Amino acid sequence: MEVKEILSELENNTGKFPREALERAIESKEAITPFLLDVLSECKDNLEDLFNKSDYFLHIYALFLLAQFREPKAYPLIIDFFSVPGELPLEVTGDVVTEGLGKILAWGK
Repeated sequence: MEVKEILSELENNTGKFPREALERAIESKEAITPFLLDVLSECKDNLEDLFNKSDYFLHIYALFLLAQFREPKAYPLIIDFFSVPGELPLEVTGDVVTEGLGKILAWGK
């Protein structure tokens, strides 16, 4: 599975856990990391559009994968993402804030 295929599999919540795509993403750490960083950056800059895409999920996988990779470039992007004023960062990430953000930030340091 190539990076674009992996990203495509992770892009939307289909109701099925994308185990194979996540495993391939982890195996392709070096190749996929720049794309995941771009996802976070683009999502931060387009939160209203993201809010209107209720099935979009790639930003959530990007948060967790980059944390697992301990990618140092992700930490400031994550801080910037959740520092956007208002409720949109919380609304587009749902339970991630209460259930996983602490771990994501701890892994990122």
